[in-house]
Amino acid sequence: MAASTPRGRLPVLTSGLIGRATVRAFQILIIFGALWALSVIAAQISIVVIPLAVAMLLAALLAPLASWLRRHGWPRVLAVLVALLAGLVVVGGLVTFITVSVVSDWQELGSRLNQGIDQTHGWLVHGPLHLDDRQLTQMFDQLRSWVDSHRDVVASTALNTVTAVAELGAGILLALFMLIVFLYDGERVWQHVVALWPKRTADRMDRAGRAAFDALVRFVRTTGLVALIDAIAIGIGLALLHVPLVVPLAALVFLGAFVPYVGAFASGAAAVVMGLLAGGPVTALLVLAVVVGVQQLEGNVLHPLLTGNFVRLHPLVVVVVVAIGGAEAGIVGALLAVPVTACVYAGLTAVRSPASTPESEPE
Repeated sequence: MAASTPRGRLPVLTSGLIGRATVRAFQILIIFGALWALSVIAAQISIVVIPLAVAMLLAALLAPLASWLRRHGWPRVLAVLVALLAGLVVVGGLVTFITVSVVSDWQELGSRLNQGIDQTHGWLVHGPLHLDDRQLTQMFDQLRSWVDSHRDVVASTALNTVTAVAELGAGILLALFMLIVFLYDGERVWQHVVALWPKRTADRMDRAGRAAFDALVRFVRTTGLVALIDAIAIGIGLALLHVPLVVPLAALVFLGAFVPYVGAFASGAAAVVMGLLAGGPVTALLVLAVVVGVQQLEGNVLHPLLTGNFVRLHPLVVVVVVAIGGAEAGIVGALLAVPVTACVYAGLTAVRSPASTPESEPE
């Protein structure tokens, strides 16, 4: 009789390979549906989500400095103020320096590009490839005319970009306010978040959140240090090879390091193309050697030395989440994809391993 009731039929419907596969597929659909709904909601309130994400990344970068100052007897307000000013000086100085360098060097870049185009044209015609001179001449003439006609346009675009960034006052102020709150009163904010959960799950949520923030701190710290070393090394190589726009290219290498694999490839390709246009094929090959050498040093020496036992995501996972983040939210999504995935993974690992206790706190 029990088998004739709906409750009795349920094991029959879910038994066997097909039944278990159906249940798993239904569960996966629910998870993906929840993630899709979450992405739609985040897109609708992106004016809050993006400043919140930026504030969290900056808090992960500046919280260790604020905590160190407080451990050495500094008042909380003064420690937060010093850490905040340090972050603003670094970020604002970097953006200003890059913009000024691009605008001031663009006129010189136009003539350097014309020389590089001539050298590349001669190598393609008289070199080992022996390409058709007439087609190449037409192609390089078009490229040279584009450079001449867009020289002032690109310079004015850089200035307009600064103006557009300055007009995002609401988002910047919101991110700045959130950052101050995280640095000054992050622990109490987190305690209020944990208190929203039932008592039986609050402890797990606390461990997961602290582990996630600890992973974010280590991600930002390690990636920032490696990115700085890469940018300095590649920048020195570009300067020795007399490639123009060294500072913007080095800054692009620094920013590209925060998008693993994809960012390194894009920034390296930009440096090689600039070397090709400004110095010819030989310079491009030398730039390629510098970029590949530095990236090999990073992958085989710097990352293992700096990360230690820190869990590194599999390259396939990194490429997939970066592609999904870029497709859903553009550059912002690509930048946030890896740290978000690392935080989620660290939080789930902490829930499954109750004995582990992260060292950092969500300041």
